Parts: sequence; structure tokens; C-alpha cells
Amino acid sequence: MTSRDLFLALSITGLLSCGGGGGGSSSPPALSLVYADPPATGYRFVRDAPFSTPTHLVLDLVGPAGDRGRGVAFALSVASGPVAWAKVVPSDTQYLENILFDPGSGMPLLKSAIQEQTTLLADDFQKGAGNDQSMAAPICRVALDGQAPLTAAAIPLSVVQFSLLPPAGNLLTDATANCAVGTLTVQ
Repeated sequence: MTSRDLFLALSITGLLSCGGGGGGSSSPPALSLVYADPPATGYRFVRDAPFSTPTHLVLDLVGPAGDRGRGVAFALSVASGPVAWAKVVPSDTQYLENILFDPGSGMPLLKSAIQEQTTLLADDFQKGAGNDQSMAAPICRVALDGQAPLTAAAIPLSVVQFSLLPPAGNLLTDATANCAVGTLTVQ
């Protein structure tokens, strides 16, 4: 056996003994926020795929076909822990992004706040009487961020309150029973 043959044999033996994987430990797969949309009836928060990432979940509020209105007010609650309410875009000034309504000039009729770190309070209204909109299109967006380190779990998410401003009048109508969220998990 030549020294070249001995070198090759030792190299192959060395590779086989360490598994040939170059050593080191493999890191576990990255976890992400997984959201299953609720049934397509009534008002519902659905995943906005173009705006969402594995750790930034963006939800659009969508209404049923045929409904018209001039605004929404709602409170959503998420369990404290691996997720937290976030701005849709980091440079946003609110935790709510208007899509449908014209907030008008001057003071916009768009407000949001986080209460006790787990509840998002949001108001999104159209300025001017008689300017009602079809509620079947996306109305507004909210977002949740995964908090490191993410661990696999089901995350309770719920609608605490949901009200509509109808096409006519200035009184909000309670529609909490007609609004749904899907299921949120970290996988």
C-alpha cells in the first residue's frame, strides 16, 4: 500500500466516522405564525398573504356581500406570550391600517390603542353622512408579530366587541355575534 492509498483510506474512514456532514449541530427548523381563516360568512379577519411573513401576520377585516356602512369599531384579544399586536408597517402611526374608508381631511377618524398588552382597540370611520361603502371588500388591516423565541403552541385569539356604523344614523350597531377570527398557531 502506497502512502497515497493510506491517505485516501484514512480520509474516507474519517469522513465515515463523523457522518460526512461536516460536524456541527443542526438547528431546529424555524417556527412561524400559522393562521387558518374563519368560514366565509359575516364579518371576518382573514390572512393577508402579500403583507404577511412567517413572523408578521397581517389580517384584513372583510364583510359579507350586500352589507354597506360607514365605519367599524372593534376590540380583538390575543393571549399574552409568543405574539403581540404590531403595526402593519413599522412606520405606521396606528396599529390599524385603513383600506376602505375616506378618513377625510383634518383629524382622521382612525384610532387604535393597545390595552393591557393583549387587547387591540380600533375605530375606522368614513367622514361625512351618506358616504356609505360596500363592506364586502377589505375594510382595514391589523397585525401580530411573533416574539422570540417562538415555541409551538395554539394561540387564543378572539373578538371581544365588534360594532358597525350603518349607512344612515350616528349610532353604532352591535355586531359582535356576526364577526369571527380564525385559529392561530405557532408551528
